[in-house]
Amino acid sequence: MFIQVWRKYLPVIRILLKKSTAEEQTLQISSIDFNRAAGGRKVKFTFDAQLSNGKLAIADKQTPLAKDLVAVLQEDEQAKKIMARQELGLSMNTAFQLKIKNTTPAEEPATDDAESTVEEEEQTKK
Repeated sequence: MFIQVWRKYLPVIRILLKKSTAEEQTLQISSIDFNRAAGGRKVKFTFDAQLSNGKLAIADKQTPLAKDLVAVLQEDEQAKKIMARQELGLSMNTAFQLKIKNTTPAEEPATDDAESTVEEEEQTKK
């Protein structure tokens, strides 16, 4: 139902997905686009969805609006690459603001065990 609307905003959403690694991103969307797509039906235009590696968590409890957004993102190759190995929160409020928050835990720097062993041996020799 909302696939065409989300496709219209896809280029901007891709940019915001990239920028979301630094801070939460917000996109103001036209309510007219969604009201037209709803065709006069009463639809809940708000949602709060969590994505893990580009897949929707608890998909059966999401609104058609959220499901369609995720479907559009999953069919786009660039968006799929951006979402790979990412934890994302997508939400839309009653003011038609799409918020994208990257919740991926920060990776700890890997320590090289071989280097630390050499350093420890040098310390014991002294």
